[in-house]
Amino acid sequence: MLVLLRLNVPVWVKLVIILAMSGGYLLHYSTLKSFLGWPSSEALPMQFEILATDVQEPSATQSGQGAIHFWVRSATGSDEAPRAFQQAYSKSLHQKAVDIDRALKSGKRQFGHRSGDQTGVGGKGEFLLPLRQALPRKTESKSQ
Repeated sequence: MLVLLRLNVPVWVKLVIILAMSGGYLLHYSTLKSFLGWPSSEALPMQFEILATDVQEPSATQSGQGAIHFWVRSATGSDEAPRAFQQAYSKSLHQKAVDIDRALKSGKRQFGHRSGDQTGVGGKGEFLLPLRQALPRKTESKSQ
């Protein structure tokens, strides 16, 4: 940026360069969040296994609207890594998350699916949980 001071170009060109660089920085910062493990507000997979939940209730002191986070893995057989997804807070979804968490802690695998028009935080469509409960995971025992 200091090089711009010594360039023999009109001031408006210098301003355009500064604004373009600042805009590039902001664009980079906003897109970088999706790579750093922040919860995605994108649509959940059509079918998924729920690995964990986290509920943040709305709070007047923190001026937050609340959110419910799900750590899920696609149940379509792909080898994708698990991903965190954020859903808008609602009392019914909160209760479902509590029930899912209770089942997970008792060792029952939880699966869910979404309706076709669900779009993430504040999105439309019904978020359906659980699709089914599976038997607890079998732990592999070593033969002696």
